[in-house]
Amino acid sequence: MAAADTTTNRIFLIPKVELNTRLSDALTARIFASEHECDIGPRSVWHHPGYQKNFYAILLREPRVAIGTIYVAGTNDHTDVSWWIDSMFRRMGYGREMVEVLASMLIVKGVTHIGPLAILGSYEASRRLAKQLRSHFE
Repeated sequence: MAAADTTTNRIFLIPKVELNTRLSDALTARIFASEHECDIGPRSVWHHPGYQKNFYAILLREPRVAIGTIYVAGTNDHTDVSWWIDSMFRRMGYGREMVEVLASMLIVKGVTHIGPLAILGSYEASRRLAKQLRSHFE
């Protein structure tokens, strides 16, 4: 699958399996950085073979750097989605842009309904992003 691209955004998505070694290694290092040890995110399944085709990297256009991950799996009438954004890039509006690019990608793929978006803990920003994403599929 080609990368989801919307030229007006500062970010774009690319399947994990299409990342070059430099970006993949850098993203992996950030996922497993000590400051993310308590994050509920991709750490537990990032290297699991069964999950590889379902991960996308969130990339900045300039500079070209990976800032997070998205996991997408399921059928078009019940797609499960989760995301993680590196702490260095939170509270900069990238999450809102990620949701818009993700929603566009899912709609193009024929997704009509997303599953429950479980936000564990006190992640109010993620709750707002989940609401924003759901609004595209109501």
